[in-house]
Amino acid sequence: MKRLKIAVLFGGCSPEYSVSLQSAAAVLQNMDSSKYEAVMVGIPCALSCNHGRSEEHTSELQSRQVI
Repeated sequence: MKRLKIAVLFGGCSPEYSVSLQSAAAVLQNMDSSKYEAVMVGIPCALSCNHGRSEEHTSELQSRQVI
């Protein structure tokens, strides 16, 4: 059976940056990979913006291909 592609958006320059990473990681961990193919879409943050970046949840995201 063909898997449905699902875009998982995360990132952006916001005080909620770490929440975005946590949410994306939770989606990836709980998505049924036999039914869905995750397409990671990272929204970049301006270099001058450093809102609450969390290394804790980036490992799950780093192991995926991000466009």
